[in-house]
Amino acid sequence: MFTIINDITYNKEIVLDIDTIREGKTRDEKILVIVHEIGHALLYSLLYRTPPRQINVNSSGFANGFMINHSSIENKTFLRNRIAVYLGGIVAEEIVFGEDYKSVGASVDIMNATDTAGRFVRNYGMDGFVSTIIKKEASQGRELNFDTEKTDDIIENILIEEKKRAKDLINKNIGIYKSLVKYTVENNVINAEHFLEICNANGLKLKQTKINDKLSYSYDEMVDKFLTQ
Repeated sequence: MFTIINDITYNKEIVLDIDTIREGKTRDEKILVIVHEIGHALLYSLLYRTPPRQINVNSSGFANGFMINHSSIENKTFLRNRIAVYLGGIVAEEIVFGEDYKSVGASVDIMNATDTAGRFVRNYGMDGFVSTIIKKEASQGRELNFDTEKTDDIIENILIEEKKRAKDLINKNIGIYKSLVKYTVENNVINAEHFLEICNANGLKLKQTKINDKLSYSYDEMVDKFLTQ
C-alpha cells in the first residue's frame, strides 16, 4: 500500500492475518493438505464423472483446504458415493503416509460420513429399515422407532465398505493420483480446469459440469425405458 503526503510517496506493506497464517504453514502442513484434498477430489471425479466445482489447498487454519461440490438429487447412489468422497482424504493419507502418520485432520470428514450413513439407514429407509429410527429423547412426542442400537453395526459396516471402496478406487487410479499431487505440489494450486486436463490426459474421460448445474442421473431416460417395457 502507498500514500502520498506533501508530494512524498510513502510505501508500506500491509500484511493481513490470513496471509500470515498461510505463509506460516510448514511444508509438511502444505503437503498434507495437498495429499488429503486431492484424495477427496479424485474420488469425487471418479464417482460423479466430473471434477469438483473448486479445489482449494491454500486456505487458512489447520493445514486444511476444502472442496466445493455440485448440488444433486440425493438418491441412494449419490449418498453412498458421498460417504466414499468424505473418506477419500483419510484414505489418501493412509496410502501415501501409512497408518502411523495419517493426521487428525479428517475428523470432520469422518463425522460427516457417519452422519450421512446414519441418515441413510435411520431416516431415508435406504438399508432395510422402513421406519424412522431416532433416540426417544429427541422424538418430541412422536411415536417412532427408538431402537437405535439395532442400526449401529449397519452404519459402521457402511462406513467400512465405503472406505474400502475409496481405497480401492484410488489404488486403481494411482498413476492419475500421483500426477495430480505432483502438479499441485509444484504449483501450490490446482483449479478444476487443470484437474480435468490431467485426468483426461490419463484416460478418465470426465466432463466439465458447469458451476451452477446439478449432477444428472437421467431420470427422464429411466422413465422412458419404464414406459416402453
